[in-house]
Amino acid sequence: MEQMLVTKGLNELKLLDSRIYRKINEGEFVGAAKVSVPNVKGKISKEAFKVNAKADYQSITDLIKRRNAIKAAIIVSNATTMVDIAGKQMTVAEAIDKKSSIEYEKALLEQLSTQFLVALKKVTAENEKVDESIEQLLNTAYGKEGKEKITEASHHAIAEPYRAANEYGLVDALEIQVLIKRMKDDIQSFESEVDTALQISNSTTMIEMSS
Repeated sequence: MEQMLVTKGLNELKLLDSRIYRKINEGEFVGAAKVSVPNVKGKISKEAFKVNAKADYQSITDLIKRRNAIKAAIIVSNATTMVDIAGKQMTVAEAIDKKSSIEYEKALLEQLSTQFLVALKKVTAENEKVDESIEQLLNTAYGKEGKEKITEASHHAIAEPYRAANEYGLVDALEIQVLIKRMKDDIQSFESEVDTALQISNSTTMIEMSS
């Protein structure tokens, strides 16, 4: 069994990808030549061409086999190795996936924040109109000077029924301000810790491959 750190495996994968594509592009696996002529392209014997073709093919398949073995070992390791990110335990595979899937949470957070601000602005504007209307009702009932002298009870008698009938409020099933803050904190905590946690895990976790 061959062992290596995940970090070394990831680095080798990059190198193998490059070598595999280069060898595929450079390899000559079949050619065409006159049957009566001993050479291919006038420079190499047919037998030498065949030997080279087989060697190039074998080299490429060996590289692919090693690449697949390393990749499989990393996949197994990622599925079982645990990391702690922002106080939550998860596998490396889950953490890697969340690095991309967290974009859904960001989109949801943005929508929640936008809708909250729009609704809050609407409530504020409409309630300012309610206050203005109450002032007009008081002016009509008591006049500008008389309005200053009315009792609190008389003020409530006019203002409160109108306010109760016309006041705006948020229709909020989610406790949205608390939810927005919690989501922001969770996203920021995860993104601030995930890369470091994965680097530490990859640099301390061994993988095994059959030789």
